[in-house]
Amino acid sequence: MFGPIIDINSDGTAILDKRYVKLVPELYEVYKDKNLGSKMILYIVSVYDDKTPYRHLPYEIRREDVSRKLFGKKFNSRCKHPLVLKAIEVYKFIQYDPLKEEYNSIVNKHKEKLEIYDAMRVTEANFDRFNKNEALMAKSSESLEKLKERINAEEEENKIMGQDSGNLSFIEERLAILRKQQKT
Repeated sequence: MFGPIIDINSDGTAILDKRYVKLVPELYEVYKDKNLGSKMILYIVSVYDDKTPYRHLPYEIRREDVSRKLFGKKFNSRCKHPLVLKAIEVYKFIQYDPLKEEYNSIVNKHKEKLEIYDAMRVTEANFDRFNKNEALMAKSSESLEKLKERINAEEEENKIMGQDSGNLSFIEERLAILRKQQKT
C-alpha cells in the first residue's frame, strides 16, 4: 500500500498524502502525534503492508526486525500505544486478502514447527519418526511455496485487469465496509 495514501521519500521518512489522508484518520492521528509520527507510520507499513520486504517473515520476527531498524531496540513500547493499535487494525483491514492471510498464518505456524523440529534429537529409536517428520516438513514447505505462487499469479492478473489492490477505489470500498461495521 505504498500507493496513494502513504509514500516513502528518499530519506526513508513516511509521508501521508494530504489529498487522501482523511480517508484513514487513524493513520493521520499516529502521524501527527509528536511521540509517534513518521517513524511509527513507517513501522506500521513495514510490518503490516502486503508488499513489505519483510512479508515472508512471521509477524513476531517482522516486528522485532523493524523495531530494531527504526528504534534501535527489539521492542518499542510506543508500538502498543492505543493510536498505533487502532491504526494497525484499520491498515490490516483495508488490505485484507484471504489468500495472503492464509499465507501469513502458515508462515507463522511454520516457524513454530521448525522450532519443534530443531529440538528433536535423532536416535536409532526415533529414526523412522524423524524421517516422517522431515518428509512432512518438506511437504509443508512445498505447499507454502505453491500458495505464494498462487498469490503472485493473482496479483499479476489483477494488475493486467486493472484491478490492483493498491488503487484508491479499492481502499475506499474497504474503508466504507469498515466504517459501516464500526457503526453497528
